[in-house]
Amino acid sequence: MHFDLRRIKAERVAAGITQAEMAQRLGMSRSSYWKREAGTVPIDVKEFASILTAIGINRDQISIFFRA
Repeated sequence: MHFDLRRIKAERVAAGITQAEMAQRLGMSRSSYWKREAGTVPIDVKEFASILTAIGINRDQISIFFRA
C-alpha cells in the first residue's frame, strides 16, 4: 500500500485551502508545507492527522489517501 501525496493536494484544493493557509494551520512556513506535499520531506502521523482535520476529512475516510 502506498501513500498518495497527490490526493492530499487534490483534497486541499477541493477544500479551497491554499498552501500558505494550510501551512499556517499546521504552524509551519509555506515552503516547509510544500516540501511535505511534494514528497521531499516525509509527513509524519501527527502532521497527517492535522492535515485531515484542516481539510475536514474524518478518520473513516482515511483510506482515500492510500493506493495498492
